[in-house]
Amino acid sequence: MSNNDFLDVVVNRRSIRRYKDNKIDKQEILDILNLAVKSPSSRNMQPWEFVVVESDEAKDNLSQMVYSNVQQIKTSSFALIIFSRQILEDNIEVVAEGEVVSGNFPAENKDEYVAYMKKSYASMDDDSKAHIATFDAGLLTANFLNAARHFGYDTNVIGGFVRDQVKDAFAPADNLNPAIVISVGIADEEGKTTYRIPAEDITKFV
Repeated sequence: MSNNDFLDVVVNRRSIRRYKDNKIDKQEILDILNLAVKSPSSRNMQPWEFVVVESDEAKDNLSQMVYSNVQQIKTSSFALIIFSRQILEDNIEVVAEGEVVSGNFPAENKDEYVAYMKKSYASMDDDSKAHIATFDAGLLTANFLNAARHFGYDTNVIGGFVRDQVKDAFAPADNLNPAIVISVGIADEEGKTTYRIPAEDITKFV
């Protein structure tokens, strides 16, 4: 059941550590992801790919690579691994073609756009590219959490895992690095409410 109450989606989200035994249909997972990818990204390069870890065997494997979140992985309907693409320019051609097909800019502008983008990224060092890719993965993560809640599912963001092991076991390609793991399912607990520092205490107007 979808939840269209934005305030409820955001305010009442909880980090869940134990889930009910429930399978989520592949199409519904794709529907959640298609909402998540509406996230902004630097120059719209969308430097992310996903692996949905849903089989018991794969979840058991992944659970051995996290530091303290074994239950969240094993009881989840699935765990999502968000990979960040370190070579940002890999998506230039795909994005340019999509912009043309979508009618966002004319076909005659495509080659000029692609050349400009490639030249721009050629002047950027690898550390800057890696920072952008990781930052964009964070933006997408926030969108995914809200999208999952919209579809009636709960989540837990997991940042503590052995990155080399997760990459070796699950990465679809060598230029993809694991950024975030998210467990997803229907909560089998209330989840804790947590304190947030008021915006008034951490905001300065100039």
